[in-house]
Amino acid sequence: MALFARVVMIIVLALLVTLLVLTAFLVFVADDFSALFDLVDLDEDLPAPSLIVGGIGLLVMTCTIVCLARAFWAIHRIMQRAVQDDFLKLAYQLRVCAFSIIAFWGFIQILLGPVSYALIAHIPADIRPSVDYFPFELEAIYLVLALPLLVTASALRRAAEIEEENSQFL
Repeated sequence: MALFARVVMIIVLALLVTLLVLTAFLVFVADDFSALFDLVDLDEDLPAPSLIVGGIGLLVMTCTIVCLARAFWAIHRIMQRAVQDDFLKLAYQLRVCAFSIIAFWGFIQILLGPVSYALIAHIPADIRPSVDYFPFELEAIYLVLALPLLVTASALRRAAEIEEENSQFL
């Protein structure tokens, strides 16, 4: 099961990095922002913004992928036997995973909110499309997933303290 999880994580990251590279190629080489517009749920036939705005969008995409990769790395570490046998190491990796997921959610919100607005800011107000942005839609599941990880990490840290106290008595 651990091998399957690792393979899935590698495939997901490979697909996301491929999407990032192809989008960067389209933006910087072909001057085509349709992939970036599609990513933030805008019409693909909008006039192209400046390359700086496209670069900011790609930077936020990169940060999002890095946060997910860090969460995946923490999950990979959690699946290792040495980490599973040590409460403090397990608690640390769970905290890292939780905060990486929260950062992942945060960068998604930046991408869907401010970056979406920046991509259409150059369009005159009378023909500018509206951006339907609400931060607590389906993406809020990442926050819901991070909460039990933080609670479990806290409980494991406390268990490590109790284990240390018990070992001093023996």
